[in-house]
Amino acid sequence: MVPLEYCRQKVATRDSSFHYCTLFLPPEKRDVLTVLYAYYCEVSEIIDECSEPAVARIKLEWWRQEIARLFDGSPSHPVAKALHPIIQSYPLAAEQLLEVIEAVDADIEQPLYNTAEELASYCRRVGTFYHLLLARTLGYTDTTTGDYARELGAAFRFTQIIRDVGKDAQRGRTYIPMEDLQRFDVPPTNIVNRIDDPNIAALIAFEIRRAKGFYNDALDRLSEQDRLQQLPGLLMAAVYRATLDEIERDGCQVLKHRITLSPIRKRWIAWKTRRNEVRRARQRNH
Repeated sequence: MVPLEYCRQKVATRDSSFHYCTLFLPPEKRDVLTVLYAYYCEVSEIIDECSEPAVARIKLEWWRQEIARLFDGSPSHPVAKALHPIIQSYPLAAEQLLEVIEAVDADIEQPLYNTAEELASYCRRVGTFYHLLLARTLGYTDTTTGDYARELGAAFRFTQIIRDVGKDAQRGRTYIPMEDLQRFDVPPTNIVNRIDDPNIAALIAFEIRRAKGFYNDALDRLSEQDRLQQLPGLLMAAVYRATLDEIERDGCQVLKHRITLSPIRKRWIAWKTRRNEVRRARQRNH
């Protein structure tokens, strides 16, 4: 299998939302974003696949060495091979690729997040890599758009945490801050053990409101003149916010099932968001 095809399959099995958020890009840029996202998926899923921290760290160390081989011109993994022409065409440094490895490494032991600020810091550390590279690859003129990309990455990671509360609980993990659990009188064991606790729905509704604030903060930082260039991020934001809305409509029952949107709904959201952004750009230009 050629490296690019490997990346396409990796992304397709990881997150179908990515497909709809890159529908309107030229094939060349879509391929670049696919490879970058495949790398993010390849590294970040190590924590899901390895129940033993020691094994996970061995795999992360292998990826550190693979990044070194990539910049030496001798990568061996299909994703790294697909990255090789990209690092020659875009200003992509080894340190940027290593950031996601370090973020996953820090997450292996699953430290408790005592405050919302600690969780927000984690979300920025984990979520920034891909979306900052996404923004740089698409191009922008206003430096505040880089700040938008950082905050948007954090918003996406926070949304994933809410959506995957039940999935993470099956692995004995919870990312909800301790101060929020205490505020809503939810013992951490009730999350991990998936206990039917009526306070959990109120807790998740609170976290959803916070997540929407992340999106508002991110979009406030996006320069008006850069919006159309940054369309894929806006499409993904629309899909993820719709997911949060759907979780709310479902009564915030995240421990019972994982909410996902249908492909046709994602396509509709992507099409509608693009239409609105094109109209907005035309009105601005006139």
